[in-house]
Amino acid sequence: MTVPTSRSLITRLVRFLLLVACLAPVWLWWALAGLLFTGLNGVFYEELWPNTPQATNYLFFFGVGCFLVTLWATVGIAKHLRSVVASRFWSFVYYIIWLVGTTGAILLTTVVGSCCLGLLIYRLFG
Repeated sequence: MTVPTSRSLITRLVRFLLLVACLAPVWLWWALAGLLFTGLNGVFYEELWPNTPQATNYLFFFGVGCFLVTLWATVGIAKHLRSVVASRFWSFVYYIIWLVGTTGAILLTTVVGSCCLGLLIYRLFG
């Protein structure tokens, strides 16, 4: 049995990352860009929005929405990887990842959605 060299491991890792990047839908990249936009706006809030106190509310809800979209897109990528991978072992691993990810996404969407709705109602009418 030969031990794979580091070059072949790196080559396999790069191929895997390219496969994941190809399977990622376009809206995932938009959601990641939205998260980056929200994060930068949160860091540089005083410089960008000094006269707009309501900007943090909109940025918060925009960031939460982008996070949920990213979460569901990641679950979808795991589902696609499960069908693309040839090995039964890795197919089972991606099935477990998909199952746990879907369960977590459902719970997080429910909890975060309810909290955001409550916060929105509180900020609008409270």
